Amino acid sequence: MLIGTNRSHLFTFVLFVVLPSWLLVTPCVGQVSEAAARISDTQADIIGDNAHNGEPDADPDDGGWDFIIDGTDDNAVHTASASPNNTIGVTSLGPLLDFAKNGNARSLVTCLDGFQSMLLLLGAPDKGPDYAFAELLSKITGSDFYAEAARDQFIAKMASFGGARGLAELIRDSRNSQNFDGLIPWDINWYVLSAFRLEKKFGNTPYDFRGDLLEFANVVEEDLTATPPFFDYTDPSEEGYNLGLAGALMTLKISRTGDRSLRDDIRARLIAQQNPSGAWPYNSAFPGDEEQTTAYAVIALSIFQDAEAQGAGADGSAFLVSVQASHGGWDLGGSGTEVTEVDSECAMAIARIAPSSFRAPPPTDQIQIRNPLGPVSPLDL
Repeated sequence: MLIGTNRSHLFTFVLFVVLPSWLLVTPCVGQVSEAAARISDTQADIIGDNAHNGEPDADPDDGGWDFIIDGTDDNAVHTASASPNNTIGVTSLGPLLDFAKNGNARSLVTCLDGFQSMLLLLGAPDKGPDYAFAELLSKITGSDFYAEAARDQFIAKMASFGGARGLAELIRDSRNSQNFDGLIPWDINWYVLSAFRLEKKFGNTPYDFRGDLLEFANVVEEDLTATPPFFDYTDPSEEGYNLGLAGALMTLKISRTGDRSLRDDIRARLIAQQNPSGAWPYNSAFPGDEEQTTAYAVIALSIFQDAEAQGAGADGSAFLVSVQASHGGWDLGGSGTEVTEVDSECAMAIARIAPSSFRAPPPTDQIQIRNPLGPVSPLDL
């Protein structure tokens, strides 16, 4: 169903969409809905007054989010500034999981605005997380429109880079030039996830989504095993080290490629990096608890069903719950800095593995628990 600017038509769609019953079997904990509400509050809403900040409002009505907001402001709203275009999909995924698991209609409106944002700012879903988000939105709403738009743009984008390998190598070289080698597998994994979702939806005819998935995964594996590698997964001081482990682990698991011993080694290293608080650090240079890294470690472990992975992930979720602000988002390290993308990532993690009863001890040094380099966003490619 084509989403345009007719708001009454959109409200009618939201009211009458049929939520597949299997999505409601396991409700999420309330913290996911609280995070989704914060994300809705801070969106440059398009459909009615979904942000609850009045209509008309001062935001640009582009459906996106400010990247950084004031984590001490319980009533934060989108500013008049234009939204960045590379965080739309990942920020929309938190509300999407809230709607899928808890049935909150407001979160669905937030997702529809997020998709509209992709059309306004990019012309179509175009960044790594966008395709997976669009396919899941189709799955949840029963409308193929979102997935078809993602499919068509994904195929066009791969062609524009000479194929999946060309894009993967550009991501690798770009992150390497920024000295963020740990973000190579983290970034590429978004395309692995998106190709996987598109393959699930459309199969591999007439387009070979599985072939693209394997090309992305092969570039990650080649990087991990090269001499020397771009991302040295044995060196905990690498920039974005634990994000890199999480991205590499998901890539190898989802693609079902590579040496099993390599995957097991990376998984063991990721679990070994967990702090006593239940959180994960950015790397060995910044060994304190870090919310975004913890979220991705939990998400990566959630695809394993054994007790070790689920237990570590549940303690990671418990940490995230313990530091969630009263407004529903995450004031990173108590610094006053909140990142809308990270709010979504933490919500996704808690939705994937419910928190254990374990609660992290209070931090002893607020400065040390943050990654001073700041949260990272998907590469703008």
